[in-house]
Amino acid sequence: MKKYLAALGLLVSIPLCANASLIGDTISGSIQNDSGGVLDQQFASPVVVDASNEFSGAYTDVFNQHWTFNVDFSANQFVLSILGSTNWANAYMTDATLSLIKFNFSDLNNLFNNVTLVDYSCNSSGFSCDVRALKGLANVNLFTFSGNEIHLGLNGLYNGETYTFAVEHTDTVPEPAPLLLLALGLIGVGAARRRSA
Repeated sequence: MKKYLAALGLLVSIPLCANASLIGDTISGSIQNDSGGVLDQQFASPVVVDASNEFSGAYTDVFNQHWTFNVDFSANQFVLSILGSTNWANAYMTDATLSLIKFNFSDLNNLFNNVTLVDYSCNSSGFSCDVRALKGLANVNLFTFSGNEIHLGLNGLYNGETYTFAVEHTDTVPEPAPLLLLALGLIGVGAARRRSA
């Protein structure tokens, strides 16, 4: 019986080592613009991912419309919310980039396996907002991730936009608790083998 319990503890500890959470990680964020807009408020960074809203910034585009960007990270996703200065505010630049948002995790053990847009919604009455509300496309014309960096370029800004991105990454340095479980499992298996020998 003890042998089976030890083996079970070993099996449980292995996936815990592989699962990673963004909570507690340090991240830097920045807003840039490629189309002559004015950055009114840069993201304050670096910050540590916790239960609060990580980033807030403000930007005035080339059409003199004012926008706020809020970003909230959680264990395995982040949500970007965009609000315009008026209820109908919208701006669209075809293939050009109105704004570029960058995130960089300074913890080198966090390597992104995949980052995907899983949900998009928009409350604006702007004509393009409803038409382009396509999950996986929306108003993103530049989206890359590598190592521990994420680059997100937007060619459209609409009042009430919300982007939700799922983040998958591998923590190459296991947390202390899973390491302890793994060690206990190995000790248990070793003890069971000695008794059966």
